[in-house]
Formats: sequence, structure tokens, C-alpha cells
Amino acid sequence: MKYTKILSFDSIHMLLPIRKIYIKLISRISSGINSSNNRLVLYRLDKDNFFITDKRNISGDTVGATYDFIDSMSIKFYRYIEKSGNYKTLSINDVPLYQLYPRQVKLKLEGVLRGAFRIRNLLNNNQEKTEVITDRQTASIMKEAFLFLNYTPTNVTWKVNGLLTLCITINSLFMRSFAFVKIYISRSKLPGVFKNYS
Repeated sequence: MKYTKILSFDSIHMLLPIRKIYIKLISRISSGINSSNNRLVLYRLDKDNFFITDKRNISGDTVGATYDFIDSMSIKFYRYIEKSGNYKTLSINDVPLYQLYPRQVKLKLEGVLRGAFRIRNLLNNNQEKTEVITDRQTASIMKEAFLFLNYTPTNVTWKVNGLLTLCITINSLFMRSFAFVKIYISRSKLPGVFKNYS
């Protein structure tokens, strides 16, 4: 019997109109049955945890790894990305990895690895083809996590949904614009340059 599962990837703040559209898109995609494959809808965790009680949600499933293991692997994962040179193109929440503070990077990559382990468990438990539906950015970082884990499943296909990608991109543009405006209109609380009276 074919299944549809949903998995939340990373928490992201979405503006209300975009969030409503995004949630409706996820609902429609996860409810659709126009596929011959098993499906996993990989989505950004929304503010209201709309899908948290959905029986198809595997976000709470065990990852098969301890906290300490994920903790150490997240550091190795960052070094792997850094050495590969992909840190210049890979981003989380549309922010390049190298621009994030180290602790932010670590926590974000821990979330990526947990998601990758959950997807791996799902694929290993069912050898039939599974179609992972998500936005372009999330697909890129998850594929990189699979490479890092030396996991190359043959029973998965990645389907980038243009509308989901559009929602994430537009939201990011608005959020960045608001951040620039806030910086421009807000006065700095840093002390000015002191005159030298000596």
C-alpha cells in the first residue's frame, strides 16, 4: 500500500500571508494521490505547528542515534561542507552557512542530520521508490547530508516543488528587506567615538 508521510525540517519565520499559502500548499500536496510512488513531504516547520498532530508526521520518530553522536557529527558535517567548498552556495533560511554564527551553524546542521537520519530510516524500512517533495534549498542541503553520511539510496527521487520554493524565496526577500529597513531607521546603541582630550 502506498504511503504519504510528512517531515518538518527547519523552523523558519514566515509572514502571515505567505505562511497561509505555504500551509495550504503543504496540505494539498500531502493530500494528493496523483503519484505511483510513496511520498515524503519535507516542509519547513511552521509557527503554529499545524501538522504536528498529523498521524503521517514522522518528525517525532527516533533517529537511531544518540544526542552526543548527532552533536559530534554536526561539527564533522560543517568541516565536510567547508572542505568541499559548497559552504559558499549552501544556505539555511537563505543565509549562506559561512555567514552564520558557529552556534547557529551547529544547531542548524544538527537539525539537518536528524532529518537525514529519519529519511534514511523511512527508506530502509520500505525498499519501494519514495518521492521526496520539498523546496530547492532544502533538497540541496539534504542531498549534501546524504553524501556526508555516505548514504546513496537507490529508492528515492527528489521532486523540487516550484511553488514551495517560491514561497520560501519571497518570504526571504521580504524578511531581508525589513531587516535592512530596520537597520537604516534604528539608531545604533553603540557608543560614539570619544574625543581625545589629552
